[in-house]
Amino acid sequence: MRVFLFLSFLIFWSFLIFWSPAHAQSGDDVMDAYRAYSAALESGDERKALSYAQDAYEKAEEVWGDSREETALLATNYADELMRGGKWHRAGGVYERCAELLEQYEDSLERRLYCLLGAGDSNRYRGMERNNQNDYDKAAQFYQSTIELGEAAADPSKTIAGHIGESYLGLALLSRADDPIRFTPRETIYSGDSSSRIRPPAREGLQNADQHERFAARKLYALQAVQYLSEAYGDSTELIAGAYRVLGDLAADEGDYETALEYHKKIDAILRAGRPADDPLLLKSEGRLTLLEANIYYYSSRTEQREPGREFSGPECGFFYKDDLEIELCRELRIPPRFPLSKVYEGQQGFVLLKIDIAESGQVTNPEVVYSWPGGVFDERTLSVAEGWRYKPPTDQFGNVHSVSGHEIWVRFVIQ
Repeated sequence: MRVFLFLSFLIFWSFLIFWSPAHAQSGDDVMDAYRAYSAALESGDERKALSYAQDAYEKAEEVWGDSREETALLATNYADELMRGGKWHRAGGVYERCAELLEQYEDSLERRLYCLLGAGDSNRYRGMERNNQNDYDKAAQFYQSTIELGEAAADPSKTIAGHIGESYLGLALLSRADDPIRFTPRETIYSGDSSSRIRPPAREGLQNADQHERFAARKLYALQAVQYLSEAYGDSTELIAGAYRVLGDLAADEGDYETALEYHKKIDAILRAGRPADDPLLLKSEGRLTLLEANIYYYSSRTEQREPGREFSGPECGFFYKDDLEIELCRELRIPPRFPLSKVYEGQQGFVLLKIDIAESGQVTNPEVVYSWPGGVFDERTLSVAEGWRYKPPTDQFGNVHSVSGHEIWVRFVIQ
């Protein structure tokens, strides 16, 4: 009984001490945590900056809650640090809380749009990381909210224009989520049939109304992004380069390589103006320009183009023309070659134009490199896997099976 009374007495006084004014959080505690965050930020210590930003925000929530705008500002600092650390999910929730806190303040539209934009970006990055459509949908909602609120402003500032432009760019990038080529994991290659004697999959892919609608929306979002970002930041910001990248990809998807090349030249000029010559992004830009120039040369050197006389059997199929025969080629197995790790680290991209024969059984034989860039870098890896590729038996419009000679394939090594 004595022990019980003593423990009860101890617990009671511990409770009083813990909740006494000396231990309650105060505005001074918030400011101390904020000063510690600022010092860590200035010294470049990202780990401490994240910890102190979290501390300052959580104390502000406890002390001030919804009653002061400073809570939202500290939430922004914390969310920004989470983004820098790649913690997309946690950042999204904090940005969302920030936007909610600022809704009650009339003169806080710029900061509120910043938080909505941050919530959109964090959900988009998380969606890319997990390949999750729910994350993409949430991101789109935040981007749309940013655009609607910003465009409704009576006299939008350049800052607001910038937030609107970045939201349009986010939507343009989001709408690529339906494209398995564009949303491959990083450091992965893709390959595609691009012979002038086979209808390119990019053009084939725009045949249904749903895809046409997505394509048109993506283009509109990117054009709107260019307009608003130019107004906010001028014509040489790397954000505009991001919108040009979308427009260039869309032009290439339609087979308009000249227009795609013009967009990528603009990107290259923007990057060269602000980055050193050995910057990895410049190496990627050089690779895209070279690939587009090769495509232009390749298509302009071949005049045979035909409209197919029948529907494709599936998205993995295309037509090869031999005299008056329309022979359908449908891929069954085509494992891409591995991207050399040394070239990944160097940021080196490239491509191989491969010529193959296809037997009546569908087996690939006699692979041969027609042209590659950089010369010889990716040839061996491409040739080593090509003989393992397999097609369905090539069949003409009359149902007859044929062998095919000289079918050409682009194998593209692209770091996304």
